[in-house]
Amino acid sequence: MIILEDAQYSEAWWSSRLGLPTASKFSDIVKTNGEPSDSAQKYMYRLATEQITQMPTDSYQNAAMERGHEMEDHARTLFEMRYNVDVRQVGLVFRDEQRKYACSPDGLLINAGLEIFCPESPNHVACLLNPDKAVANAKKFQQIQGSMLISGFDKWHFVVYYPGMPALFQVINRDDVFCSKLEKALDAFALELAMTVKKIKTME
Repeated sequence: MIILEDAQYSEAWWSSRLGLPTASKFSDIVKTNGEPSDSAQKYMYRLATEQITQMPTDSYQNAAMERGHEMEDHARTLFEMRYNVDVRQVGLVFRDEQRKYACSPDGLLINAGLEIFCPESPNHVACLLNPDKAVANAKKFQQIQGSMLISGFDKWHFVVYYPGMPALFQVINRDDVFCSKLEKALDAFALELAMTVKKIKTME
């Protein structure tokens, strides 16, 4: 596991992840059953564009995304107090020196990671009332499992937070079957992405 300390959403962070598949978008590569996603080609073309132009294509943040980022610090502090731990904030995590894909966790512990979800109120209530479906409701399954694949951890903490409401705390275990399928899909995706970029560059 290779860890970059650059603050998330900083210029250095955007530069480090430019043109790379990242865990928050793994759902664009595979479905929850490990089968190819219908969005895979579109996502690949977007990453190919980033590699060639050296410019990010997904730096846009809407109001809901900005609100979620603002509340992450509160949720992280609440998690630290609940479990009496210190969460390490990092920028980007690669699996190895090949740096073919990465994740940007909301925090790292000694033997686990942290993902924080700060949804709008209806989605938060839905997660509280249906905790077994919270990860699926948040559309975080591929991201969390992918983060475990990259980090090598066997568990990942998941926090659903909304100010003034009860928070949901869960521990998600690694799904070895899915991670095996995901690893093969990511390797194939990275190879095809490299071939796509090479082909386009010959057109210059």
